Amino acid sequence: MWNRTGFIVFLLLVLCACQKTGQEPMSRFATFTVDAVKDDATKALSLDGNTLNAYWKSTENVLVYNTAGELIGTLNVAPEAGERPSSATLSGTLDVSGLSVGDNLSLRLPRAARDYSGQKGVLTGSGSIEELYDYASSSVSIASIGENSVQPTSGAHFTNEQSIYRFGFYADATPLGVKLFAVGAASGRIVKKIEDGTSEYGTLKIIPDSPATELIYTSIRNESVAPESSGDTYYFTVVGSDGSTYLATKAIPGSVLDRHGRFISAKTIPATKVTLSQYTTETAVVF
Repeated sequence: MWNRTGFIVFLLLVLCACQKTGQEPMSRFATFTVDAVKDDATKALSLDGNTLNAYWKSTENVLVYNTAGELIGTLNVAPEAGERPSSATLSGTLDVSGLSVGDNLSLRLPRAARDYSGQKGVLTGSGSIEELYDYASSSVSIASIGENSVQPTSGAHFTNEQSIYRFGFYADATPLGVKLFAVGAASGRIVKKIEDGTSEYGTLKIIPDSPATELIYTSIRNESVAPESSGDTYYFTVVGSDGSTYLATKAIPGSVLDRHGRFISAKTIPATKVTLSQYTTETAVVF
């Protein structure tokens, strides 16, 4: 007959065997630090005349994903010295339990979702492009995994996933106040959102918090962008501050659709007021 000590030893052996055969490996955490730079017009934004400058802010966070697309950590941002630094050091703690040397890590800004809907037409501030819609990403490879730290093979170079547009509309040579507007493309490849790597195309609707009398900024991912692009045409339906509806078009040259990350300004787009019958047809299509 077993004594009490023998029974406890047996029970521990059974529990250990169950853990080895039936449970996922326990999470293990280590620090990760990487130097980072941004392309122009990536994340935090500052407009200087007709140039859109990008810089790092200490309030930003960078999401890190493994090769399976799982979120394994968040990095804090320590910008270099200067008023608008283009480089920074990113650091944080990662779950390294499933990582191997040579794996690629995906670093993403500013949030997990890739959704271009809900824009307010503003560059900075609450609900702005800078805060929610200036998507950028970088990929870095793992050089080593130590007991307490993970080392990358190189720094992180963030690239833009869209371009930033500045629109202004005129009716009868007068600036048009805008309650809202919708923009679509002849190519049909303006992205509304990306889910599981698949793009959903359609029309973007921009609704300012109050009728805009100044220029309106819009983050647009056009997947007809290519080095050999011949250009595209954008179609606008605008509801003015007077409640009337206007239609407009704008040809976008291939010279600015060669890559993402452009700042494209079209400040004087002529718009034509439509009749009631035209308004009914257009709203059925766009909205």
